[in-house]
Amino acid sequence: MAGDLPPGRWSALLVGAWWPAQPDAPMAGVTYWRKAAQLKRNEANDLRNERSRLAVNQGRTADDLLERYWRGEQRLATIAHQCEIKSDQSEQVADTVNYLRDRLTEIAQSGNQQINQILAGKGPIEAKVAAVNAVIEQSNAMADHVGATAMSNIIDATQRVFDETIGGDAHTWLRDHGVSLDTPPPSRAPHRRRHDFYDGELACRIPIRCCSVCAQSFDDNQRPADSSNTNITIRHCSHGAKFIFNK
Repeated sequence: MAGDLPPGRWSALLVGAWWPAQPDAPMAGVTYWRKAAQLKRNEANDLRNERSRLAVNQGRTADDLLERYWRGEQRLATIAHQCEIKSDQSEQVADTVNYLRDRLTEIAQSGNQQINQILAGKGPIEAKVAAVNAVIEQSNAMADHVGATAMSNIIDATQRVFDETIGGDAHTWLRDHGVSLDTPPPSRAPHRRRHDFYDGELACRIPIRCCSVCAQSFDDNQRPADSSNTNITIRHCSHGAKFIFNK
């Protein structure tokens, strides 16, 4: 999860597992490979012009030289084409990531608004807990859908580069380079142990064992001194968030 999450108190729970970093590397690749392609095109054109200049010559030596120039021109043209493919697919990846960030921002904005409205409304705390969890689940489902689509597009773009260059499998290459192709777990799963996360006066039953901001984990067996209720354990992370565990 990148650090520049969409604004909103609940964004980490709503879309954090799917939020990507800005596509700085792909954007740099667009420019780099585009310049490399133009350089190779220019070199190929130079050889083509040299072949045209030498075409008036005859004899085995001239023919051999023209053949070498032609092969060099074709090789440079192939490299230029491969560089253009890399530039185009880098741009495709960057566009995909930017679109994903835009969609997740929209999902987070909507989810934050709904949760804030729920918290500001009247009604029993149990009903608010259920409503908040429903918003989180719905947001997670939408984030998972757009995230899967984005990952599919990234895999396709990577595979096109391999198909035009050295060959290989995009899935394997991405995994070997630290890209997780697995679906992130939802922020609330029906069969997971659920803990009560108290935020202010709201107790949101969310299946998390660590702070979504600092990823600090907690040990249920430790009983802190600030737990006056013998039926619960209260823990604090470094960000001051309270995590209430039922004993």
